[in-house]
Amino acid sequence: MQHAHKNHSSSLDSARIDFMDIYFELHQHDSELKKKTKARKKFEARRGIEEHQEKKQLQEALNDWWDDI
Repeated sequence: MQHAHKNHSSSLDSARIDFMDIYFELHQHDSELKKKTKARKKFEARRGIEEHQEKKQLQEALNDWWDDI
């Protein structure tokens, strides 16, 4: 009887460890996904600002060129 109890306890511990491993992997995957999403949003915002500045500089250059004519 004690052997069966030990096997049950051992398989329960194994299941708990498997569950904790799965939870850890999911948490790690979620954290990595959030980090990548945040980096992508920062890049897109920075690129949008750069494009706006480039457009503004181009408009100013065209206005200066037009005024010189």
